[in-house]
Amino acid sequence: LDHLHDLLKKLHETFLETPTASESQRDLWENRAKWHPVNESEKAVQKILYIALNTHLMYSSLRIKQEDTTVMGRCDFILKEQDPVDSSKWTHHAIIELKVLKDFTHTGNPFPANENKKAVTEGLDQARDYRSDHACRLAALSCYDMRKAPNPVDAIAHEMDRAKREQIGLW
Repeated sequence: LDHLHDLLKKLHETFLETPTASESQRDLWENRAKWHPVNESEKAVQKILYIALNTHLMYSSLRIKQEDTTVMGRCDFILKEQDPVDSSKWTHHAIIELKVLKDFTHTGNPFPANENKKAVTEGLDQARDYRSDHACRLAALSCYDMRKAPNPVDAIAHEMDRAKREQIGLW
C-alpha cells in the first residue's frame, strides 16, 4: 500500500495538482483560470490515473481494473493478479477508491466545504465495503484536492483515526 501511495502521490504532483500541472489539465478543468473542474471530475482523474497505473505496472503480474461492478456498486480501481497455474483464479490484492475535493462545480457554483468532508467519509465507507466484498487484503481512499487553496491533510483529518482503526490507507 505504501508503494501505491507513493506512486499516486507522484502522479498527483506531476499531472493533477494545479490547473497548469501538465497537458492533462485540459481534461480536468472546465475553466482553469477560475478553478472550475470539469463535470464528473472524479471520472476525469480516474481516466488519467488508469493509464498511468497501467503503464507503471505494465511488466508486473498485477492488473488494474477500473469500475469493477458488484452488488454494492462500482469500485474505482481493483488491483488483481491471475494465478500462474490456474488462469481461472484471480487474487484481489487491493481496492482504491477516489474522491475529488473542490471549491466549485463545473458550472462555477460554489461547492460546500461540508460536501467535501462528506465525500471523504463516504469514500472511506466504500473502500471498506468493497474490500470486504472483493475479499481484498488492502484498501485505500485516495483524495485529489482540486481546491484553489489545497490542503489535503486538513481535508481528510476528520477520518484519519477511523481509517487507521479499519486499516484503510487514506491520503
